[in-house]
Amino acid sequence: MTKCNSKNTIYSLLFHVVKAFGLSLVIFVFLYIFLWSNTINSSNFWFFFGINLLYSMSLYFANSYLINYLDKILPWDKQPAKRLFYGVTSALVVSAIIILLINSIQVAVFTNHSVRDYLANINFSDFKMPIYVTVVTLLLFYSFFFYKELQKTKLNEAKLQAENTMSKYIALKDQIDPHFLFNNLNVLYSLIDENIINAKKFVKNLSMIYRYILENKEFELTSLDTEIDFATKYLELLKFRFEESLRFKINIKDKDKKIVPLSTQIALENAIKHNKITDAHPLNIEIFEEDNYLIIKNNLNLKNSSDNSLNTGIHSLNERYKFIMKKELEIIKTDKDFIIKLPIS
Repeated sequence: MTKCNSKNTIYSLLFHVVKAFGLSLVIFVFLYIFLWSNTINSSNFWFFFGINLLYSMSLYFANSYLINYLDKILPWDKQPAKRLFYGVTSALVVSAIIILLINSIQVAVFTNHSVRDYLANINFSDFKMPIYVTVVTLLLFYSFFFYKELQKTKLNEAKLQAENTMSKYIALKDQIDPHFLFNNLNVLYSLIDENIINAKKFVKNLSMIYRYILENKEFELTSLDTEIDFATKYLELLKFRFEESLRFKINIKDKDKKIVPLSTQIALENAIKHNKITDAHPLNIEIFEEDNYLIIKNNLNLKNSSDNSLNTGIHSLNERYKFIMKKELEIIKTDKDFIIKLPIS
């Protein structure tokens, strides 16, 4: 393991050396074309090239370390303006220190002057070349960074779009599930013999549920009013099956808000699938609005064996909310209750 880590470290270092060398070549060509074409000749070419290489590689490694450090303590996604300000300011300060060090080495090695005299009589012209190198280095650094972040953003958007599509598919699949249809047909069969009026009401509710699913499956948002109407019909349908073992209460004041369609169905189906629903253990469901959330709360009578299939539905629904509303579900579980908070706007 240690050997493997050492190899990776060596490869990483070599990669950065090659990258820094390539960057220094780009900078040298850029400066030669725009600034040094009349200054550099055959007698001083290698001197300029060597000095440029020293500046570029030193600035590359110093700024690379600095950027990695800033990414850890001040990520771009938290405070981008502040991150840019600190990034540029600290890069210029670090670069100035490196420039002073390299210039001091040049004075000590290539001239008869002392470093102390140089520092006491610093001339702006001594900084012209390294400042150009610094600016070009920073431009390349941040251009590359923003390009990488742009690609990452596009990738995340594509991923969220895929999750959103999958969530719609899961919501639709759960409703057109053969078990769902089979259970409802069984209930309908019983009602036809027992109570023809209830049977008609049952068929009407079932048809309205399917119509709502088909009409809203392509929309990103729907009105809270229509979603609550759908949830009511859905619960009434379930009540035909579970009778007095299922109790629900809905209290919504502001129905003009928007919500992700079919989200109530996934939350309600979660409660039905994971809990016992009997006369001895009735399931109580409350739906109400609070602080820009539609809250679906049920008491816990958990089944002995837990079916995790709805966890996928809840996860996908959460991804839809992240994609559409830039918010996430809130899930609260206590010893007695299970609560899902659906964002509304």
